[in-house]
Amino acid sequence: MGKGPVGYPNQWVEIPIATHLPYSGERGTDVLSRNHINILTADLGIVLPGRAGTSSEAHLAVSYNKPIAAFVANAEDVPNLPSTVGICHTLEELKEFVTSALKT
Repeated sequence: MGKGPVGYPNQWVEIPIATHLPYSGERGTDVLSRNHINILTADLGIVLPGRAGTSSEAHLAVSYNKPIAAFVANAEDVPNLPSTVGICHTLEELKEFVTSALKT
C-alpha cells in the first residue's frame, strides 16, 4: 500500500483500509462511499461532533440497523443527525449504551 499525504491517515486510525471507493463527506451515503465499510465492519457506532461525513455515517448506521448513539452536547453538534440516534451526555451514559449494545 502506498503512502498518502503527510499526516494521513491521522493518529486515531488503527487499521487503514485502502479502497477504490472515492466518496465521503457530503456524498457519504452514496453507493460508492467508503463510509459503508466503516459502518458495516463496526459492532456499533458512536457519533462525536462532526460535519457531513459524520452525519452520513450516522444515517448509514440507522439504515443498516447498527446500534448507534451520539456523545455530543446536543443534536446540533452534527448536522442532520437522525432523530432516532440517542444522545449520551455523560461517559456513564455512553458506557451503558456500549455495554447494552454489545450484549445483543
